[in-house]
Amino acid sequence: MKTKAAFLLLIIFALAAPAAADILIRAQASKNRVALNDSFVYSVTVEGDVSDIPEPQIGDISSFNRFAGGKSQSISIINGKVSVHITYNYTLGPKSVGRFTIPAARLVYNNRTYTSQAIDIEVIPAQSVQYGGVVSRSQPQQSQQTQPQPAQPRAQKRDFFVRASVSKKNVYENEKLVYKFSFYTSINLMSNPDYFPPDFAGFWNDGSIPINHIENINGTPYMVNEIETTLYPITSGEKTIMPTRLRVTAMMFPTAAGNVNDLMQAVLAAAGGQAQTNMLETNPLTINVLPLPKEGRPHDFYGAVGKFKIEASVAKTDIETNEPAALIFTVTGEGNMKSVTKLDITMDQGIRKYDTVVSQDSPDRKVFTTLITALTPGEKIIPAVRLSFFNPNTRKYETVLTQPIVLNAVGDIVDSSAGADISKIGIKTDIGYNKDIKDFRTWRTNFIGKKSSLLAFIPLILLFIGGCMFNLFGKSDSAKTKGSIGKAAKMMAKAQEDLSKGNLGGLFDLVYKALLEAIDS
Repeated sequence: MKTKAAFLLLIIFALAAPAAADILIRAQASKNRVALNDSFVYSVTVEGDVSDIPEPQIGDISSFNRFAGGKSQSISIINGKVSVHITYNYTLGPKSVGRFTIPAARLVYNNRTYTSQAIDIEVIPAQSVQYGGVVSRSQPQQSQQTQPQPAQPRAQKRDFFVRASVSKKNVYENEKLVYKFSFYTSINLMSNPDYFPPDFAGFWNDGSIPINHIENINGTPYMVNEIETTLYPITSGEKTIMPTRLRVTAMMFPTAAGNVNDLMQAVLAAAGGQAQTNMLETNPLTINVLPLPKEGRPHDFYGAVGKFKIEASVAKTDIETNEPAALIFTVTGEGNMKSVTKLDITMDQGIRKYDTVVSQDSPDRKVFTTLITALTPGEKIIPAVRLSFFNPNTRKYETVLTQPIVLNAVGDIVDSSAGADISKIGIKTDIGYNKDIKDFRTWRTNFIGKKSSLLAFIPLILLFIGGCMFNLFGKSDSAKTKGSIGKAAKMMAKAQEDLSKGNLGGLFDLVYKALLEAIDS
């Protein structure tokens, strides 16, 4: 029975192997040695030749504060093959000194599990605040104290405090808004603070960026840890951003020993100090979100807000009929790039257009890739494509256009009713990653319906199964086994007869039943 089970597993693996996707997942950190008052970016990158790769599951990061998260994506089509490249970024800040390991990230796709490597992080004590100090690299940290957030610091020195601000108090729907949380500290903390951001209700949160610098206030140097969060208002009306809270633990001294420059003074001060935890809180902020005007709104406006440019390109202008070509529209600019969701891409007669793949590889760049094929020879013109958007700076709707593209197609006329030669593209016909498949006939016509495609691998599978069954039959002598073998042999003979006649309807059914009959013997 063990031998039969092994053969069965071999058959299953042999049948499943052609469908296995080529997926790679890896993790890395922007730095593996980080100060307690600093932060780093933990990145998980997924690459593959499939379009619907799920988001990976990151390991336990409870030893760190999570400040931000973001995703960048790019899709390339080379020689008809699609390659997807997605990077997930997480900005993390350590909570305590020591050595920590971020476990491997996991990704499950088609019942297979892919894992990255684990990442080791060493956290060293916080950097001291001093005049002329070196600014930490653009990663964050948090540290604070109990006072609200006066616009102007008082003359009295404070060891730490917090502030919150926004780039604008009046914005339009979908307009970019930056919320800045700032933590000022002039002393070293016992541990990294616990950061509790608001939920930003009514806004789309597009991730945060931590920034550190040193600022001198009334003669006292402060380490300033800032977190800038990009927000986009979803609906119009008055919105309130609730307070950000920060829990800080510091050593408090009975004497004024905030800036300790002398070793003996530090020892004497430490003798009378004690740990004290403070919960700091910013003030709530009110934002007035204006509705997008209806006057002057173009018919092809789909919600894009900002200031954008658009360009069109194609890999080559000389193509063969029924040969796929990648038409690329690149949108760049400032504003809410996520609001750029749709382009009206039209084709003249003689060109078939497939669905469009949308990818964004940076905050200010988005790419729309459309596969096309020429159905007839001759000159083909790709009309100009428009992008309409609302510019909050001018408070008007604007439209930009691409230049038309001229293609020269050579070859025979393609039967438009038969469908394009998708085999040249090298990917699934659901290249429209943003849309559901409405018709499976193309796949059935080009794969199941063509004997040439089936004959390439069916005889190999039948031979393999036949060899396995022969080994099983040859080692069985019982009447029950011989009876089962006889049934299986008849089923295999019928399957071979159907194959020779081109009757493919019940072929796989017969092979499967024959295999089960033999295994059960």
